[in-house]
Amino acid sequence: MALQIFNFTNSNVKLPLYQSRIQCGFPSPADDYLEGVLSLDEICINNKETTFLGRVTGKSLTDINIYEGDILVIDRSLKAVSGDLIVAAISF
Repeated sequence: MALQIFNFTNSNVKLPLYQSRIQCGFPSPADDYLEGVLSLDEICINNKETTFLGRVTGKSLTDINIYEGDILVIDRSLKAVSGDLIVAAISF
């Protein structure tokens, strides 16, 4: 797997969050109520200074539902514990 690295910048984009859940089958006509707005910065970014984005290349992680072209949110300030998925840069 290879990883393309991108700089992270704050966004002022707020996306709508609808009150209804995503349901398979026939939707209810009452499902158009807006619960609020969310910022992906607030959901995905805890530490702006240590967070970056990376695009996945390769297919070695498809068994854990990470696919080629996916964008990962990576926070290098977090301490890895057993079972975590990490991104490591190894230099020789």
